Amino acid sequence: MRRFLVLVGCLISIATPGSAVEPTSGWRGNRTGLWPEAKTPIEWFRIPHGAIEGLRCRASRPVGVDVSEIAVVEKGLIREWLVIGPFAVGDSEKNFDDEALSGEPSIEPSAGDKVTEHEWKPLTAPADDPMVFGTAEVPWLDVGKAVGFKINQLAYAHTYLFSPRGGPARVVVDHGEGLKAWLNGREVYRQPKRAMGLGFYTNLSKLELNHLHQESPRFDVELKPGWNRLLLKLSSPRIAGHTDMRCHLRIMDPPNVPYETKNIRWMTELPARSTSTPILVGDRIFVLAEPDELLCLDKNTGKVLWSAATNYYEALSPEQKAAKPEFASRVDPLVAELRRQISRNALASGSDRESDSKNRTLARSG
Repeated sequence: MRRFLVLVGCLISIATPGSAVEPTSGWRGNRTGLWPEAKTPIEWFRIPHGAIEGLRCRASRPVGVDVSEIAVVEKGLIREWLVIGPFAVGDSEKNFDDEALSGEPSIEPSAGDKVTEHEWKPLTAPADDPMVFGTAEVPWLDVGKAVGFKINQLAYAHTYLFSPRGGPARVVVDHGEGLKAWLNGREVYRQPKRAMGLGFYTNLSKLELNHLHQESPRFDVELKPGWNRLLLKLSSPRIAGHTDMRCHLRIMDPPNVPYETKNIRWMTELPARSTSTPILVGDRIFVLAEPDELLCLDKNTGKVLWSAATNYYEALSPEQKAAKPEFASRVDPLVAELRRQISRNALASGSDRESDSKNRTLARSG
């Protein structure tokens, strides 16, 4: 399933420019981009009310703790863990389901608890901070680095999650080798091999330019109100090669999470993410979608009126295309089909849009 951004139209009234002598250049018409007579809403929002609203996590067993003093999980990134290992096995893939820790589903560790010669130790995953210059990798929970990496071994990571209301949630993961997950003692995910959808933020542009829709693994869970136990088992490779023994895990609301909405006039799905600023020209809104789509929307309804590609192929002159007959026989039909798919996606109903789009919303505020 493709990811979509959502363009949101606020309930807003924009006055018609009052002077007929204003210059007509610039993206507003007078080069300022300002609407001094606009009546913008003081407050507008779309707030999800699901199981992860107010979600908090804690590494050690939450006995006698004040929940209000525990930090709220930001961006769905669970950062506080306890880890234990490594546990050597003959073959990390064939022996992936072996219980290196007896009674895996029922484990409820606290920092300092010991199992034979191993001890549960705290590990904090890095924050997802866009202000840290040069960050290219996603914020990994690097268990291999914490316990010591070798091939053919297993290790565990555990955390406690507090959900005020409980309910359904979705977990998205990338993992360098095998990963198994239990929530409150029930197995919710198992993949003994590497599964990587992103890994590096820089891959986003590569995927978009190649029109690839590569997804990370995901699984749905049911959080209970109050404290929940999340246990991960990670493996290292069975042969020399990748040196990963880490995962990147985020928890989010499912697509059908209920929202509280105020002063939103319309919502329109874009064919892909966008880093552009919407431009308002009369009754038309122009906005870009990665990697190469320009879309025109009706300001009052949000309806997509047309879209156009701005890629290298579209920039070829008729003479350049005529010099390569295979363009007409092979490439043009693919471009036409791609346009049809983009149009269908852009005009589709928003009833099943992915819930993470709420965190990446383009707002038209005047």
